[in-house]
Amino acid sequence: MEPLRIYGLQIVIGSIALLGIWKDYTENKKRSKKHGKWIYPGLFFLTVSLMILSIFDTHSNRVKVAEDTQQAATQKQTADARITFLTDQVGQLRNDSRANSDGFRKSFDGLYQRFANLQAKVTNADLIREIDETKKELRVTQDKLNTPKATLVPSFYFLDYSYKPPILEMNASRQLDGGIPIDFVIINPSDVSALRGEITLRICDLCQYAKEPEGFTKRNGAHNNDRAKSFEHILGNTTLEKMTAEINTPLNVNRIEIIVAVVCENCEAVEQRLVINLK
Repeated sequence: MEPLRIYGLQIVIGSIALLGIWKDYTENKKRSKKHGKWIYPGLFFLTVSLMILSIFDTHSNRVKVAEDTQQAATQKQTADARITFLTDQVGQLRNDSRANSDGFRKSFDGLYQRFANLQAKVTNADLIREIDETKKELRVTQDKLNTPKATLVPSFYFLDYSYKPPILEMNASRQLDGGIPIDFVIINPSDVSALRGEITLRICDLCQYAKEPEGFTKRNGAHNNDRAKSFEHILGNTTLEKMTAEINTPLNVNRIEIIVAVVCENCEAVEQRLVINLK
């Protein structure tokens, strides 16, 4: 409808121009016969030509505008499709990035949880191992504490078992050479054997050894009047063999004291004073 209106308008305008030329020609056809007969046909031809050219130009412009419009529409459609594609790509990349980020986060959380669990297991294993070792040490210590101990008792030597040991005091006489023999023993009245110990004999300050007990020696750094002897064991309910020392004292001394001390691995340390009355 639009092309007919535009082209019809051009034809109408051209037709009006032709009618004007025709009217002017009819009114002036009696004018100069030399040049007038060529003017109006020329104007008629020129007007028709202009009308045709105008219609053609209009048509060409419309075709070009239509082509440009079609091309613009095609380009717009292509651009819209490109934009839609790029938008979809960006959305897909965003979704992929979010999925990768979520997957990495989940993977990291899972690995961290596994690490925490392993660390807890290792820590618990170390703690349990330490607790077990501590329990073992406590058991060993408790066993040592609960292990029955031997009881060792120093005493003067006796043959008559009617006496109730220990014998802590005795009478003695000086021999012809002035020496005083002293016989003593170590009694184990308990049921537990005494293990690896030492016996120490100390005579009084005014006394001197006339004869040291067999197996006893003076330890380095010990008191001058101390002599010591080691033993491996003393069975329960037994008495160690008789030990004898011979000492000298001033003649005006009629009472002396000696000290017998004994220690062992499984017994309490004992220090016993033994009294000798001289006649």
